[in-house]
Amino acid sequence: MEAPAFYFLDLNGLSHFYYLARNPPSLKKLFYLSVLGLLLFETANVFFIMPMPGSQEMNSLDLAYFLYSWRWGFRLLFGLMIILGVAAAFRSSKWWPTVSLLVVFGVVYLTNFKMAADTMFYQPTNLQLTGSADNLVDNERLVLGITYNGQAKAYPIQFLGYHHQVRDSIGGKPIMVTYCTVCRTGRVFEPIVNGKAETFRLVGMDHYNAMFEDQTTRSWWRQVTGEAVAGALKGQILPEFPSTQTTLISGNNRYTLLGIAEDEQRPGLKKLNAYQEYWHSWQTFHPETKR
Repeated sequence: MEAPAFYFLDLNGLSHFYYLARNPPSLKKLFYLSVLGLLLFETANVFFIMPMPGSQEMNSLDLAYFLYSWRWGFRLLFGLMIILGVAAAFRSSKWWPTVSLLVVFGVVYLTNFKMAADTMFYQPTNLQLTGSADNLVDNERLVLGITYNGQAKAYPIQFLGYHHQVRDSIGGKPIMVTYCTVCRTGRVFEPIVNGKAETFRLVGMDHYNAMFEDQTTRSWWRQVTGEAVAGALKGQILPEFPSTQTTLISGNNRYTLLGIAEDEQRPGLKKLNAYQEYWHSWQTFHPETKR
């Protein structure tokens, strides 16, 4: 007697389930797709907010902020998928899964610890104020000068470029002295957000201009305008102090104090590393410009 149709359907379903459970290539594919996905994500997370070829020509700020805001979600998803498929991948081969994981670890390390903006341009831990007559900076060097409430200070642009922002105070008010090495703009802001003192870090750049991230809301702020361009505070603007870019010798009569990080007081300051020197030079993005 012929068996009912549902009997064959049930057997087919069980066979398919058994095949998926016992067939390593299915989970092996999941492993390699997850590795590829994590590599693409980590690369994109840096590409859109760092001066990579073509990245600064795109209107990709919203996408960059979305990827950054959900970075731990993406990492958790791809990480779980890799864990789910790693055993099957190693049953098939020992060499390729090992190489794949080493590549992942290498890319994650580079993009988060070597190519991240705030690790490339560290913040000074000790800012010293030196009388202009005692400084070790060439008088022809450009400085970013600010005068407020009876005080006058100047910050050598040569050194601001190593940090992109320096925290200080003038006339009883906190200030954030900023400089973008690509577009060569210097701005001084009062780091006050919604009536409270705020801490910022360099997060990257957009359209050749540096961006900072506030510690409280993780909003992104454009250096050239002091405006929040992404995040919860989008549209807000930091209070700005008038500042002047001039040579140190031209400002000696005004600027009585020179702000330099302690480790920059010595001659022969180390040069920027090759990555910084290349990507953050003006001629990288404007080859037609002659110095």
